[in-house]
Amino acid sequence: MAWRWPRTGVDVGTTGVRWATYVPQTGRVEPNRQGGGGVVAALPADQAVFRLVEMPPLPARERKDALRWELQRILPLPVDEAVYDWVELPTVDGEASREPGGGAAVRAGGPGAADPVRFAVSGAAVAAVDQRLDALRRRRIRPAVLEPEWVTLWRCAWWLGCARAEPAPVAVIDFGATSTRLAVVDPRGNPVAFHRSPVGGLALEEDLVRTLGELPSAVRRLLASDGALGLEDLQRSQAVASLLGDLARTLRRARAELGGPSSRLELWGIGGGAQWPPLREAVVEALGDRLRVTGAEGGADPLGALPPRWVMAGALALWGADPARHRHRTAVAAPTAGDDPTAGLDGPSRSMARASASRAGGAGVGGRVDSQPSGA
Repeated sequence: MAWRWPRTGVDVGTTGVRWATYVPQTGRVEPNRQGGGGVVAALPADQAVFRLVEMPPLPARERKDALRWELQRILPLPVDEAVYDWVELPTVDGEASREPGGGAAVRAGGPGAADPVRFAVSGAAVAAVDQRLDALRRRRIRPAVLEPEWVTLWRCAWWLGCARAEPAPVAVIDFGATSTRLAVVDPRGNPVAFHRSPVGGLALEEDLVRTLGELPSAVRRLLASDGALGLEDLQRSQAVASLLGDLARTLRRARAELGGPSSRLELWGIGGGAQWPPLREAVVEALGDRLRVTGAEGGADPLGALPPRWVMAGALALWGADPARHRHRTAVAAPTAGDDPTAGLDGPSRSMARASASRAGGAGVGGRVDSQPSGA
């Protein structure tokens, strides 16, 4: 169900709190420094687990039990002490067989066909959810929805690609302060690869201080300046080399799944590090793809015009947004990818809502899930 009134996303990061508001009537997402109502926040990526699960078609009850068992395999704690959810991913024809909890799956080959069904599953400890909500409340932030951060990045990748005349795989790199996250989706918006590198902007700055022998303030000025640092300067940094290697390996795996090393890929950079010209140049050199940056690129989609630091807040504000309504108002052609795949659930699962109701004032945890392939 689409929101008919403004929704506010809040990105609470190491370097500050950023707000953004989506107004359905205009189809725009704008930075908002004063907060707002209907707040959507995120559970940090390192506090939840995510997987893609492939199963044969099963009746609803058996499917729920099978997904619960799969979560028990990947969670580091009893599933009864966790909040969890899942969403069925669209098939090749763009349709999911049923929403989670519905009837038996029916594939394109007809009733009883044995084509596997793919799900994105996610789980987190109740304690982690409670701690996050407590931390947000100490900042006087009371979210109506709390969703895994990977879901937000997934939605970000989908919306950044939704204005394309010809759908293509999209990769988004979030250059954060304490880590760097990469998400890749296929032309239909389905998740392909997710990876979190522990190397973030702060680690890069610290390593460059040691490598270049400069003061931290001088390193920050060099990173913010175009042409002040050469590739050879960055290549001397072990932190930079580690980050670029992580990104290159994940993208190679993603390209292999998408159809080969030559697969087209639209690469976007968001977050504070995306504003550093030397880092952008190093990423392009290492990955061999043009790196688009929000704000500078613009675009008809709601996120393309946002400053890089505000994109995650904008993606949170798009929780529950109706892509068809947006496309109608902005005259953007509807892509063959279909609707936003993160909108597979209209609300939190009962188990997630029960686990967090006492902490979130009954609002529950947002029923969006995301995935991270094994070994990513």
